[in-house]
Amino acid sequence: MKLTSPAGRSEEGALLPTALITCLVVSITLVAYMDLAGSQHRSVVRSEVWNSAVPVAEAGVEEALTHLHLHRTNLSQNGWTLAASGLSFSNGITVVGRHFYQDRNLPGGRYLVAISDTPAPIITAQAFVKAPITEQQVVRSLKISTAGGPIFARGLVAKGNIEWTGTIASDSFDSQDTSHSTNGRYDATKRKDNGSVGSVTGSFVMGGGLIYGAASIGPLGSFDAQGGVVGDIPWHSGGNTGVQPGHFNDDLNLSFPDVVAPFTSGTIPGGGWVTNTTYSTNVMPLTSLIFPLGHSGTVITNQVTTATYPNGSPYAVSTNVTTTSPSSGRGNGNRHRAVYTTNYTYTEFEYSTNVVSASVSAEYYDMILDSGDYATLSIPNGTKALVRGNARLYVTGTIDMQGQSAITIATTGTLDLYANGDTTLAGNGVINATADATRFALWGTPTCTNIYLGGNAEFTGTIYAPQAHLHSGGGGSDQYDIVGSAIVGSAKFNGHFLFHYDENLGKNGPREAFVVTHWSEI
Repeated sequence: MKLTSPAGRSEEGALLPTALITCLVVSITLVAYMDLAGSQHRSVVRSEVWNSAVPVAEAGVEEALTHLHLHRTNLSQNGWTLAASGLSFSNGITVVGRHFYQDRNLPGGRYLVAISDTPAPIITAQAFVKAPITEQQVVRSLKISTAGGPIFARGLVAKGNIEWTGTIASDSFDSQDTSHSTNGRYDATKRKDNGSVGSVTGSFVMGGGLIYGAASIGPLGSFDAQGGVVGDIPWHSGGNTGVQPGHFNDDLNLSFPDVVAPFTSGTIPGGGWVTNTTYSTNVMPLTSLIFPLGHSGTVITNQVTTATYPNGSPYAVSTNVTTTSPSSGRGNGNRHRAVYTTNYTYTEFEYSTNVVSASVSAEYYDMILDSGDYATLSIPNGTKALVRGNARLYVTGTIDMQGQSAITIATTGTLDLYANGDTTLAGNGVINATADATRFALWGTPTCTNIYLGGNAEFTGTIYAPQAHLHSGGGGSDQYDIVGSAIVGSAKFNGHFLFHYDENLGKNGPREAFVVTHWSEI
């Protein structure tokens, strides 16, 4: 018989508490680890949800920027709603003032975005993303400041120097406002005072000219009025001299991106004969005793005296005098012979009729541009071009329009002219029959370094050529020289030259894309 010692049984009993304690420690450690791992997982998921809210908000910002680019003049399109007095977001965020907003659901969340209806719009975007398990919404908000807007917001802007000598003036009008234009054209009696002129990096010497608006230079530029007058209409009308307070600034800061032609090859423009029919209407007076069918006219009354009615006169007749005279006779007693003097009136009708005459002529054009993209090596001296559609023309060489040269933009046409070389617009220049500056644009690429306006050529349109020197040896004899706007590298004018900035360009002219200038989370 084998017997176990008491000491052995004591050792076995001592192992049980140790094992239990070990299991408890392991269990606690495992639970703590699982809780830590779960907490870490929740933290990672929460972080992922938090971070995913930013792209949702940025999607709202991207839509707002696109909407500004496409519909700046009418933001109430594509489902955007007007909040006339402001809009409330979550987390106590409120935007004050006139805004347009969009509320859109995405697969990964939802955003509410608003655009302030101001010259430099502010975009406020708020994202809502649901967290897993709890289904609670994570909310993040962004506030974006922008810059951009109309390319042509002034009459004349140059990167470098501006020099005026002679009778030079700049004012403004609005071709879409009947109180500030006549039939869409400039009218000196209806002028406005937004014809501002500025130089960003150079000097601006007026040489005694007139600016109905403001003069601007950059921080490193200089300005010399030299007897010129700058100010609003009352300042000019009051006979003041010099610069009106508040109408000069030295902080002009603009960027001038280079022009890149949207295409480098296109249809070679051909020429041909074009038949033109001109209609004229003349008023021809006619006289008749009866009304012509459907006419009425002025009544001319003539008085005629006769003993008898005129044959076939059914008009008003009045008998004025009846007289008697004695007549002797034997055997028959006294008899009286009646003599009637009758005054009557008749009516003669005078009316007028329109006589329409047509004059038909045929004219040969070296280039005829309909809707589409065109490309040519040059436009040589003597060229006559007709633009009948919405055309874009890229000229790889020089443009030399002198003598009888002319580009005629018909009332059905628009033209974007991309100049890759030196450009002379003399002769008859660009005849813009639409009288609308938004219908003709001259774009100068970096290799277009010289633009000359000469003769009596009237320019109605826009010029954007930030590397070009724009100059003229004297303007025309009328009040139209440049109607529209110009942005160039430098400018020099002498003689008689007038600028009329069309404010419609600021509302409906070409625009540069709005870009983000400041980004912050609120």
